[in-house]
Formats: sequence, C-alpha cells, structure tokens
Amino acid sequence: MAQGYRYKFCFLLFLIAMIHSATGQFNLTASGPYGIVGSPFTFTCRTDFLPEVTWFVNNTEYTMHGSGRGECYPMSPLPTFYTFNCTYDIFTLTINSVNISQHRTVWRCGEMFGPPESNTIVLEVRGGPGSSLHVNTSSSVSVNERDDVVVSCAADCFLRCDYTWMFNDKTIRNSSILSVSRINRSEIGTYTCTAVNPDTQQAANTTVHVYVQRVAHLTTSGPYGIVGSPFTFTCRTPTPEITWFENNTEYMMYSNGRGECDIDILPHIPRNYNVSCSYGLFTLTINSVNIHQHRTAWRCRGFPWESTSNTIVLEVRDGPGSTVRVNTPSALIPEEGSDVAVSCAADCFLRCVFTWTFNNKTISNSSILSLPGINRTQNGTYSCTAVNPDTRQSVNTSVHVDVLYQPVIKLLQLKKPDTKAVVDEVRPITLICVVDSNPTSSMKLFRDRQLIRQMTNVTSLEYTWREAVCQTSGTYSCEAENSVKSPAKHTLELAVECFPGKKDGRFAAGFGGGIGTAVALLLLCGAVVLLYLRLKKSETRNSSYTVMQLLVIKTRLLDRKLTLHRKLILLYTHRLALQVLRPPMKVLHLITEHKK
Repeated sequence: MAQGYRYKFCFLLFLIAMIHSATGQFNLTASGPYGIVGSPFTFTCRTDFLPEVTWFVNNTEYTMHGSGRGECYPMSPLPTFYTFNCTYDIFTLTINSVNISQHRTVWRCGEMFGPPESNTIVLEVRGGPGSSLHVNTSSSVSVNERDDVVVSCAADCFLRCDYTWMFNDKTIRNSSILSVSRINRSEIGTYTCTAVNPDTQQAANTTVHVYVQRVAHLTTSGPYGIVGSPFTFTCRTPTPEITWFENNTEYMMYSNGRGECDIDILPHIPRNYNVSCSYGLFTLTINSVNIHQHRTAWRCRGFPWESTSNTIVLEVRDGPGSTVRVNTPSALIPEEGSDVAVSCAADCFLRCVFTWTFNNKTISNSSILSLPGINRTQNGTYSCTAVNPDTRQSVNTSVHVDVLYQPVIKLLQLKKPDTKAVVDEVRPITLICVVDSNPTSSMKLFRDRQLIRQMTNVTSLEYTWREAVCQTSGTYSCEAENSVKSPAKHTLELAVECFPGKKDGRFAAGFGGGIGTAVALLLLCGAVVLLYLRLKKSETRNSSYTVMQLLVIKTRLLDRKLTLHRKLILLYTHRLALQVLRPPMKVLHLITEHKK
C-alpha cells in the first residue's frame, strides 16, 4: 500500500514538471542599455518553478542547477571571465570585463532541451574616449602671423565621440578639426579639445598652445603691373628698418622717422624705383613697369625682430596699345561670290580678346573675320576691337568692304507721267534705263540694232524725243556692262498712237487716223467716183485733160494747212484712187515726181 502511494506521488511530481515545462516562463533582463568596455555587465534570468536554467550566448550553452543558497552546480565547465549566481528562481550571469568582441552578441535563457525560452537581448558595447586625446601636433604650436592654422584631435571611441574646440571659455568649433585662417595676434592662446561619448557620457580633453610670431606683411597697389605705369609694394612691420627682396636682390633701408629713407642706403636702389620710409610702413614704387619684371618675386623683412613677409609674384600685363593691325588694306574690293578672310592683331601681354562687329552687331568673337561667298548686302564697314581682359584697355580699327558685282538692269521704261510703253504722238517723251552695278557701268541704248546713245561710268541712261511721231515706235534695248562678268540686257516695245482724237476714237497709226480723217477719205473717194462717172459721159474730152484735173484737185488738197502725216496719208489714198481708175503710166510718173 505504501509503495502505491509512493508511485502516485512520483507521478504527481512528473505531471507538475510536465505542466511547468508546458506553461513555465523565463524572463531575461540586463544591468544597463550598454556594456562599457572594461566594466562588468550582468544578465538576470527569472523562472517560475524549475531550479535549473541554460544560458545561451549566440550558439554556446551553459546549463546549471540552483542550490537555493546562491550556489550553482554547472553541468559542464564554465569560463572564468563569467560569474554565475543561482537561487531557486533567479539566475545571474555577469561578464567581468566587457570587451569590443562581445559587441552585438545574442543572449537568452531557458531549458536545455527546448522551450520555453526567455526573450532575447543583443549586447551593445560602447567604449572611450578613455583618459586622453591625441592631436596631430605638439602641445605648443608656433606660427607666423596671417598663416593658416589647422589642428585635429582624436580619441579611442566606440562607437563614436562628439568633439568641441574652445578658446577663452567659448566654443569656437563643433568638430574634431580646429581651423584658424590668417591667424593674428588676438588669436594667440590656449585651445582645448574635448571628446564626449554620447552613450556613456564619458569625456576627455587636451590642450594646444598657439604662439604667433611677429612677421612683416606685404601688399600691392593692384593685381597686375601695367607696362609703362607705376606699381607700388607696401611693407607693414613695426620696425625702423627693413630689407626688400626682388628675387635674389636685396635693398636695405632705414626710416628716419620723417617718412624719408636713410640716404646712405639709397644708392643701392635702382633709379627706376622710388621708396618711402616711416616707422612701421615702407613703400617701394616701380615708376614704369616693363615686360622683364613679369613674374619677379617680391618680399620684405623687418629688422631685427620680424620674420620674412609673404611673397608676391608680380604679374605684368600690356596692350593692346594704340593700334590694331589687319592683314589687308583698310578698303577691300572683292567680287561677289568670293571668300573674304581678314585677321587683326594687337600687341597684348599676356593676351587680348577680339571681336568683329558690323552694323553695331557682333558677328565674330575671334581675331579672324570670315565671309564665305560674300554678296552685295554685306557692303559696309567692319570693326575689329581688341580688349585686354586684365587691364580692360581696348582699341579698335575698321575695314571697309566694297563688293563688286555685275550689272542688273532694274528699270527700262518711259519717265513719268508716261510710264507705259504706249503714248500719244506729237508730245515729248523720255526713255530711261536704270542699272544696279558696282563699279558703275558703260550703258548703250539701241533701237532695233541701231545705237542711239551710250555713256560710261553711269548708273542710268536717258533718251528724249521732243516730239514723238509714228516712226518713234519700235523695239528698244538697253545694255550695261562693267568689269565684273557678263553684260546685262533688257528690251522694251514702244508704240506711239498717231492722230490723237477723242479718247474713245484712237486707233493704231498703221491703220488710219481719227474720225475727221476718215470722213475726209470717204469724201475723197466719193469725189473720185463722181469724176469717173463724168468721164464716162463725156466723149469729147480726152483722157489727158481728165488726168490734169485730178492733179489740180490733188494739189489743192495738199496746199491745205495739214500736218505732215495727214498729207502723207492723203497722197497714199490718192494713189490708191488712181490705181482704181487705171490711169496711164504717165500719171503715175507725175505723182512720183511730186512726192519727191
């Protein structure tokens, strides 16, 4: 019976252990957010029931039992850099001295053969800045006045440190680098660098003492020396005596306190130089800079306490002078269609910038003007300007381009008011021919193939009739030529309207006159017909007498005050009448003689 109770009790304990294994809890905590390098760090594991725990460090396990009195009974050997403590439900593991290699190791606790397990803690390690800082220079720095000073400090920090530099109890820079540009005497003193680990709040600092030597300082009157112009160097130093250095040549001088230099030393100064001396301020002026002084090195030194000043290299500039040269005459006369290239140059040192302008517009930013296939619209004046970009001095020159081109007849017509090629007779008219050419042209005016007028070196030609007649009608040609290529030719058909009458009754000269002339012709024809009938009726009169009568009639008509062209037409009409009447050959001969 007793043995049965014993089995029941063991079984009950086993059930309790199984239930705890299924429902038990482990909780892991740490002694702080960071492990500090060289300091201890403790993990604490709390469990609800079991007196046994397994520590997991990454993939390493440490299993132990608690005695209830704080002692641990490990199931395997434990490392000496860990300290373990065990009670019935609280187990601790202490890292005796944290090191960098333990950064970001993974920790947890639980049972050896499986869940449950505690939460996981990743160990973050921090270190530094330690007890000292390092600077990249000695603790005392001696520099020249107006030099640049750069000092950096560093500390053994893990993961990081924040740095500050202080001067006269004031923070002047939040960086590990101290930078002072062109230091002066007011910046002499002690500078302190402090490094703080923001995670551990540990701090360390160091100091640097900066000393500034007394030095001379050299300035100039400008960035460049202009050839032929003065240029001044000024040396500032709190001493009564200085030495000028021009490359390897020395000029010594001493101030007498009145702005003058010691006369015993002046003979060493070149005649082209002027000097002045006062206590702390010395000047040396080059009266007229020349090319040979380009890139000479200048400095000064005070005596006896000052060090040598900064060095200034004299840059010399020159030009473009008073003229700009071109590689062609000032007047160019190219033919249309040819290529034109003009270059200009100036005496510049070191350089000049060139521009070409035409009609107030920049057409080239080069010393070369290029006009391929030039045409007549590009006639005019082109200006080349040279500018020294350093001295801003400038000068210019110009080239006139006169393009030669062949003649082009722009106009061949009657002058106003008769601008059309058909005009009335018996009035003055003028025919004008206008040509565009360069140079001027030799011009000729033809009627058909007959030359009626010519002129040389002209741009227009006129021909005037004081009284236009029917014979003025015809084909007129105007020809022009010059020294360029082929001549030009233009033709005009001119027609003169004869017998001006009413505006609505005109007709061409070849076909008759006005209405009045037509009536006269009809009356003449009627008279001829009547005369013919009378001749038929009269048998006693001979044909010679009849012909004489006709001649008398014709003569009377011709004696009238008619214009020449009407008389001609009447004669022509009379001849037609005689042909109709079939007169003898003798009558025709008389008519011909009378016309002559």
